[in-house]
Amino acid sequence: MDHDSVIDGWKEQWIQRTLPNFVYYALCMTVGLSMLVGLIAILNIRTMRPLRRELAGMTSASDRAGLYSRFDQCTQTACRRHYAVAWAYVVNFMAIATVDMYISMTALTKEAAEHSDSWTWEAILLVATIVGVSTAGFVASFVLVPLAQMLFATWALNRFAQKNGSETLSKYIPMARIYSTHAAQLWAMACFLIMAFWPSFDNTPVRLVRWLILEACVGSACAWIDASTAFNFYSDKLEDFELGNTRLRNILNMFVQTAAAAHMSEKSGDLLPRYEYASEKSSLVVETIETSY
Repeated sequence: MDHDSVIDGWKEQWIQRTLPNFVYYALCMTVGLSMLVGLIAILNIRTMRPLRRELAGMTSASDRAGLYSRFDQCTQTACRRHYAVAWAYVVNFMAIATVDMYISMTALTKEAAEHSDSWTWEAILLVATIVGVSTAGFVASFVLVPLAQMLFATWALNRFAQKNGSETLSKYIPMARIYSTHAAQLWAMACFLIMAFWPSFDNTPVRLVRWLILEACVGSACAWIDASTAFNFYSDKLEDFELGNTRLRNILNMFVQTAAAAHMSEKSGDLLPRYEYASEKSSLVVETIETSY
């Protein structure tokens, strides 16, 4: 165990992120997905602008309520497009991670076959200890960072609802949908960029920092994608959750219940009444659109 495992050829170039084909792939995906995000934003602006002009000339409450519903449908369509982009980042991240894992496993297998006499019980115990400690740190980073974000977002939403006298989540679903989807997209993009442009097996202490940051980004992307899934596709199950209590115990309870309700079966979800758009409940859609797009 007094030597380093040797990785050569295209595998060495891959893990050092210098393989020409990989560099072209990473650059093309980065530019392509960035352009796609910009195109989605432009399409959304072009869709929203006529609705804003139409809203300015309306005086009837019923007409405005119908227009608010159209606003929400447009933002939901845009958010689902951004949601798809987030998954595109995740898929590419997983593809790179799979190849990294393959290279690591083949290197370890070769090491064990060629230097079997070096794997004494002391060496195995040392490796197991290092792996255990590293895994604990990675899991903590993977869990605690996104959990802190989710709890802060839930607390902030409750605090905002408390100040505005709101009692249920229904009024804030459009805002939550936009913020959660964009957060998911940003964290997924961070995962892809770190995996694609930061060498994964450089022999420096920075390697551990790189993995801790990556685990935090992966955990955050998973958490926000899950939240975005709930608000984009299962929002009707979340509308009757009560807001306004900022105590930590109630924040934790609401966070768990909201996550559970978003993943209930359709049969169970029918027990909750569906949201009917009204003028007083939908007005926040326009405010959110104007600040987000």
